[in-house]
Amino acid sequence: MSTRKTTLIRRNYYLSEIEKIHPFKSIVLLFNVISTIILCFLVFNFEIKYASAEAQTVEFHLPDVFFIGTLILFSTLLISNKQIQLYRQENVKKLKSNYYLQLFVSSIFIVIQMFAVYQFQLKYGTSLSDNFNSFFILMTSFHLVYMILAIVLTILILFRLVNVMEDPIKTLVYETNPFERLLIEIKQILWNFQAGLWVVIFLYFLVRF
Repeated sequence: MSTRKTTLIRRNYYLSEIEKIHPFKSIVLLFNVISTIILCFLVFNFEIKYASAEAQTVEFHLPDVFFIGTLILFSTLLISNKQIQLYRQENVKKLKSNYYLQLFVSSIFIVIQMFAVYQFQLKYGTSLSDNFNSFFILMTSFHLVYMILAIVLTILILFRLVNVMEDPIKTLVYETNPFERLLIEIKQILWNFQAGLWVVIFLYFLVRF
């Protein structure tokens, strides 16, 4: 009886916590779950149809540029994780600089990533099967699209911030507006997820082949 009661209490607690999540944040979390399912389906489909045969015949090494790009991507996480703290401290000037820095480093990552894919195709494109090449491009593009979505949201948040910085009253409203904090939290969820997404894709190709 006590075990059942404890289970009910825990269930009610989890349900109450779920109800506290803002609808916008719930949509983003659901989007992440759907994206994860799609990624798993693509990998599973490739594993069933082609991976076993490819693993026996394909021999390649990921270009070192991919490793450099991954380190740069991790640096964007360190930059991004400071933003909610800066918002709580009401330090809008540093927050704006942080956004610019994140966008700049992210742009470097995208350029490096595109160059790495080009380098990979140039070196192994003719020796790998069309199925493998298509899957490799699909996986890297899948992450790139997700990252671009996170970058677009970052630009929108930065635009909202820049528009209020000239007016002290608007700045004060911005610093105390729960919706602005919500946008930063949503952006943080997207940014962390896209970074985790690339790590999974990167490790899959690194370990599997």
